Amino acid sequence: MQEPEKPTQAAPPKVNNSSRIPLLFVLTYASVWITGYLSADPGFGSAAVQAWLFANSMITILGTHELGHYFVARHYGVPVTLPFFIPFPLLSPFGTLGAFISMKAMPGSRKALFDIAIAGPLMSFFLSIPVTLIGLHLSDVRMVTNYGSYLEYGDSLLFRLLVEIMFDIPEGYELFVHPMAFAGWAGFFVTALNLMPAGQLDGGHIAYACLGDKSRYLSYFLFAAVTLFALFTGGYLVWSILLLLLGLRHPRMYTSEFSVPLDPRRKLLAIASMVILALTFVPVPVRTVFPDPVQEVLPEPVAPSIPMIDI
Repeated sequence: MQEPEKPTQAAPPKVNNSSRIPLLFVLTYASVWITGYLSADPGFGSAAVQAWLFANSMITILGTHELGHYFVARHYGVPVTLPFFIPFPLLSPFGTLGAFISMKAMPGSRKALFDIAIAGPLMSFFLSIPVTLIGLHLSDVRMVTNYGSYLEYGDSLLFRLLVEIMFDIPEGYELFVHPMAFAGWAGFFVTALNLMPAGQLDGGHIAYACLGDKSRYLSYFLFAAVTLFALFTGGYLVWSILLLLLGLRHPRMYTSEFSVPLDPRRKLLAIASMVILALTFVPVPVRTVFPDPVQEVLPEPVAPSIPMIDI
């Protein structure tokens, strides 16, 4: 009598950690370093040292964000790649467009989806705080001079709060931020963008884990709000387009485990993620400031730092 064949299970998707990953990492580090070198402020000493501090801070924040996703995904048995870094020299103020991981399968439960999604923003947020504090400690306050037009980077509630705590800036003076503080600013900025509750962003995964298919209404509202905001300020037009390209609806998940709702602790974490979004969101990321034609020219002009924070 022939024994019945045992049912075979489908092999899990293979993860191809491509050889492009280390190459992209090296190219991105070089791109960020060059960006830091070209925007170095002579008032902070060696341009090479400034570039090294900026590049190390930026890459560490971005890498830690993605590794947060990576290790939690591995914990839940979700096949996932190591981070792909994206170099973007000269055209980006950071020298990079960030990094991403690729999951080869969707998580099987709300809990897994939520934990994987929130791990990255939490890591980048909490790492950006000490980076910003160290960078602000290295920053200084200088007399304002008539140096022509310049780019001014906006600040989030949290960044402004840290500046207000650490500095007492008299009238006629302005804060020139060290490149390491700018890396912390960028860490807050990236965290806020990823926490937007739309589509395939981290915030979109968090919203879907909490609300299921109803999260699409939150995505539609966010897209409309960002688009209207962009029309009035111009600051977020590119992100409005990006949200549209990425898709406003989260892929549906049909597993039986997905019907199990999140526990109260994770719901509180979801609320905390929205608080972090509010603290790190920058209404107008960058704008051009033109000089006042009647402004008095003060002695000993100093070359401006990029970015400049308007206090």
